[in-house]
Amino acid sequence: MVSEQNTRLGILLMSLTSFVFALQDGISRHLGGEYNVYMIVMIRFWAFAFFVMALAAIYFGCSCTAREIVNELPIYRRERMVGLSILAYIGSKVTVLVAVSATQCALLLAVVIWFCNLHSGWWELYLVLFASGLAGGAIGLFIFATFRTVEAAAG
Repeated sequence: MVSEQNTRLGILLMSLTSFVFALQDGISRHLGGEYNVYMIVMIRFWAFAFFVMALAAIYFGCSCTAREIVNELPIYRRERMVGLSILAYIGSKVTVLVAVSATQCALLLAVVIWFCNLHSGWWELYLVLFASGLAGGAIGLFIFATFRTVEAAAG
């Protein structure tokens, strides 16, 4: 059963990858009639760079939330006995994670702007990275809230 699911997942991921590459080639072919080759290569490079930056922001968000809920389950239960509301607990977690995600995304964008000599609007890129980081944090909180141990959540 497990190997069958992994095979299906592998086939799905390979098909998705082929679709993404075909889409990129189609866009490059369309742009090839109007722009020179160097411009098309630069557009593909920056599209890939932005994609990797968004994935990094999602990873930052997930890694920040890792073990937050699972490791603090005894503390949470003790505070629940004295009247802590669930909203206050989640709000405290989200507040800290938003601040950490904002800082991580700002640092990531600063490094990319500095090393890659990026001359476009940084504010729009920061908003996309920050939204990706928040989405990753929400995914991480959901994953770790559904499991009782860190090992079960990570595996």
